[in-house]
Amino acid sequence: MRTLSLNEKLAQMRAKYLDDDHYYQDDQLSEQDVKKSIAIKKKLVQLESIRCQKLRAGDNLTLIDDKIAKLKKDFQSREDHTDRRR
Repeated sequence: MRTLSLNEKLAQMRAKYLDDDHYYQDDQLSEQDVKKSIAIKKKLVQLESIRCQKLRAGDNLTLIDDKIAKLKKDFQSREDHTDRRR
């Protein structure tokens, strides 16, 4: 298994969470929904970065993991809500 540098890991997280073009291609999503989804994704990237730092330092990750799980749940419920509106 290859060890990733911090910059490579951040680039992967940006691609995973921020560079999804399907939000911009769908005409039925309102601009407000898109902005909220992007804001949630940005928060997830920040939390994942903090999680990596704490993991390297050997700190307890439960608080960060709980925040990440909550944001992912919020994002999923937002996605389910927009899917139902279509």
